[in-house]
Order: sequence, then C-alpha cells, then structure tokens
Amino acid sequence: MDAVPRQLDTKLGSSFVGVSAAFQALFLCRAIYLSVSRRDYLLDVARSMLKVFARSGCGRKPADVSATEDEQLVNQQICELRLQMARLYMRYTCVLLGFFLFFQQLRVLQDADRWISNNAMWFVVASFGASGFVNLFPALLTVTNLDVVYVVISLCCTVQLSPWHVEPVDATLTSICVLGFARLPAIAIASRPILVVALNAAPLILVSFRSIWEEVPPAFLNAEISGFLVTSLASLSLQAGLQRRTEHDLLYSKMATNFKAASSLLALTCDAVVELDGNLRVAQDSAALAAMLLRAGSKLAGRDFRDFVQKSDADEALELLKRFDGSLPDVNTQAFHTRLQDSDCNKIPTEVFQVAYRTSRGEARHLIGLRDVTDQGCLARGKSADSSDIQLSYPMMPVDTLTPMTSQSVSTAAASFSAAGPQAPQALPSPQRDASVNRVQNKLLFMQMDMDRRVVSTSSRPICVGRTLVDLFSARGAELLQSVWAEVSESATLSMAFRIKSLYLQLSMSARDYVSGTLQLVQTSNGSLQLMLLCMTPPSLEVPMGSMASSVRPLPDVHEASREGFHRTEDEIEGFVRVSL
Repeated sequence: MDAVPRQLDTKLGSSFVGVSAAFQALFLCRAIYLSVSRRDYLLDVARSMLKVFARSGCGRKPADVSATEDEQLVNQQICELRLQMARLYMRYTCVLLGFFLFFQQLRVLQDADRWISNNAMWFVVASFGASGFVNLFPALLTVTNLDVVYVVISLCCTVQLSPWHVEPVDATLTSICVLGFARLPAIAIASRPILVVALNAAPLILVSFRSIWEEVPPAFLNAEISGFLVTSLASLSLQAGLQRRTEHDLLYSKMATNFKAASSLLALTCDAVVELDGNLRVAQDSAALAAMLLRAGSKLAGRDFRDFVQKSDADEALELLKRFDGSLPDVNTQAFHTRLQDSDCNKIPTEVFQVAYRTSRGEARHLIGLRDVTDQGCLARGKSADSSDIQLSYPMMPVDTLTPMTSQSVSTAAASFSAAGPQAPQALPSPQRDASVNRVQNKLLFMQMDMDRRVVSTSSRPICVGRTLVDLFSARGAELLQSVWAEVSESATLSMAFRIKSLYLQLSMSARDYVSGTLQLVQTSNGSLQLMLLCMTPPSLEVPMGSMASSVRPLPDVHEASREGFHRTEDEIEGFVRVSL
C-alpha cells in the first residue's frame, strides 16, 4: 500500500499574531530609545557612511589630478588589488567553465537529454576560450582596461537570460546560477561601483520586458530584483572595504617609516635608543642601554625605566615622560636632562630625547634617546632634570659696575676721564657727616663656588651651601660657569668680572627661575681662588629657611665629581670681556 504524503499545516491562529507583535513592540521601543538618546552619534555615523558610499560610487582614477597625493596613492593601490582579483577571476572562470563543458560532453556522449539550448552551449564554449586566452597572456589585463573587461562580462551574463538562450521554465534556475557563479564574483573587477549598478540593471530590464511579452514564472522576476540589490550593495561594500584597508595600510606604512627615521636619527646622536610602553617599561632588550648602565648581558625588557634613574630625579622624570599622555593622538617631542644611575651607583648626567606617539591601536609609546653628557657638551639647550625642550641661552657681556657718586659704568667713566684729560684734584668728602643705617628687604643672592670641587662653599642662602653646580644650575649653565672659571683662573686677576644673563637656578622643587648678575674671582683666607656669583633674587626664588634640610644634597665624591665635569671650547668664551674694577 502506497503511503500518502502528509501535507504540512499552513494555517496560523491569533496566537502567532500576538507573540510576534510582542517581540516587535519590544524591538520598536528599544529602537526609538536608542534613536533619541544617541541621535548625535547616529547622525554622525549616517553622514560618514553617506560620505564613504558617495566617494566609493564616484571613485577616482589613479591619474586624477584633482585628487591629493594620498588619494592618488590609495586609488592606485585599490586598482592594483582589483587587477589581481581580475586575474584570479579569469582563472576561476576558466576552471568552472571547463568542468561544466566536461559534464556536458559526457551527456552528449551518453545521448542524454539536455535542458540547455545549443545557443547557450556554444556561448559557453566561446566564453571558455576567451578566459583561457586571457590566462595564457595575463599581460592583456591592465588597470586601464578593467572596466572594459567588466562590461564584456556583464553583457555576456545578460545575454544568457535572453529568450534565445533559456526557456521560461528554466529561467529561474539559470538566473540564480549566473548570479552566484558569474555576476557576483565579477564585481571585484569594476573600478567604480556606479558601473556595477548600471550594468546590473540590464538583466532586470530584460526580464521585465520578457514578463510583458511572454508568461514567465514570478520567481524569475523576483530573483533578478534580488540579484540587482545584492550586487549593488556588495559592490559599494567592497569598494568601501578596499579603501578603508588601503588607507589603514598606508597609515601603518607611514608610521613604520617615521618610526624607523626617528630611531635612526636618535641612534646617530645618542648612546642608546629605547622604546617604552605606556607604563614606561622597556619594550625590547637594548644592549646599548645595558652597556651604558654597566649591566652588559642583562635582560632589560619589561623593566621600569625609573629603575635606571637616580631616585631623587625619578619623580620629575616620570612627570616629564607622562606629560603628553592626555594629548591628542599625535607625535609629541621634547628634550630634558636627568641623571641615570649605573650598577656601581654612579650618577650619569644624561640628555633625554623623547618622541611620544600612539600606535594604530591607540596605545601610547615612548621612543627615547639617551646621551651621556659627562664629558661632552649638551645638544639640547635646556634646563636641569625637570626641564623640557625650551631653548635657552646664556649670553656673557661686560659688567657695568656703578660707582657710588654717579650712575655711569666704570668703562664709561674711564672713557670720559681719558677724553677730558687730567683735572685738578677735588676735595675729599668731609668726615663729619654721620652715617645712618636703614633696614631694607634683602634682595641680593651671594654664592661663592669652589670650582675645583664644583660645589658651593659659601652663600647668603643656606639652602645652597654644599650643593653641586649640576644640582643648582642646568647642564649648560654649569658648563658656562666652568668656562668662566677657566678664563679667570688663567690670569688670576681679581679685578676681572663678567655679567651673565638668563641663568637657570633651582633652589628647590618649587623655587626655580632665571637670574642675571655678575661673576667675579675672589680669594679666600687660605689663599685659594673661588668664583663668586652676585645677583638679584626674583620672588619665585624666595625659599623658607625651614626647607634647607630637606633640599640640601650630599657632596659628591671624587669619582662622581670627575664624571660631572665639562670641557671648555673656544666658541663658548668669545663673549668674555675683561673689565678693570
């Protein structure tokens, strides 16, 4: 007894309407809430998508002169990718049509019925021959003729749906096969999505006319409408994806090139180049940094950079290295001075050149170059351990010493005396006038420096006594003081003085400013010569007396003092002018 096939139940009751309506209501409420609460974000997304699709639909050729250099490069790379996909499509078409013809040959040899017309079969043979010829000579495909190739492929697909190639009963299956195996993969060839939209409208128009002339299955027309929408959206999405990928690759290439250039430049001028992550940890081992810190063979990857900085300068170095963390994702640079500490606890005066940037993922990175300035001049004209890349200079000029009787300088008064010639001696001031004393605010800063040990021996501010020059002044300032000492110590003349301007002075963490004053050679009670600095104290250098104990640093030993010395050059003393007092 033959089994009667069971028919499926196709009737739906009111329960279906109620359940589906409940889910639809929840979804609609959620969509309305998101549309209202995030309307600005949705508008920005819509504008960006429209801009991308508009730019993708009206894509430019690589040789378009109206495009910028980056846009031309992006378009050129996209066309190169499409050329590669076109050659791959030709190989794919050749293999696909080859298998199709092989099975059709078997059916012919078996004298089996075929549902494909003779016109369609000979058209497939011609297409197979054309694709095989292109594969034999791949140079026939170029960037300039990609659109022409796509036009030919689209017209061939349209002809396959004509009344001379397919019957209405087989039209739906043929339309789906042509769409899936030919039309949809071919969108990778067209350089402009607008061309895909225009050419994929031709099969839809053809099927619409066939539905007027003859009776065709409704699924045939529905398949063509769906195929038109799918190919159009796929072409726009492919163009947007290729453009986004190419722009990302171009940006990554530029970042890699800039990083390599910055690393090479720092390597030319610095003793060690190190990359730090966002937490200031060493990203990769650096043999140069290990040698600089007398840690040859040590693994430094993952170590905190502050472990290599002298503890008294670690907080300031951290503040400087982190100063760009809250800035925009651009490249920021600075140069400052700090002191490293090697494995023997020696302090190394170091220039730090920092390049702060962000990776393509938005992660903060720091590329730093370290330069030991113990026995060489500084490249960055900066301040001390807490300074940034502000360029400073310390011009040396002849001092204008004022006499008690006039506002003229010594040099001006001497010139006037020489011009007037010898005159009669004037009467001495009377000793009968009484001396008077008035209490005024002390605005003078006196500092006497032992230049052999490079420490302050005597000062009007106790906070300065016992501190080294590199603690009080910047590296450039200490170097200039050493140059002055070399000049005056050669003549050993106490009547020589210099005026110095814009000298950076740091008494404590909060008291630091630029001072201008005079430098003079003085002699102590034991006969040794020292250098004296006399200047006006700006308000920012007013340090309470109670802060002396916490701010004074111990004197350096002989080994450390030898490392903090600076060499004098002839160019640095050209501004020295002797003035007789």
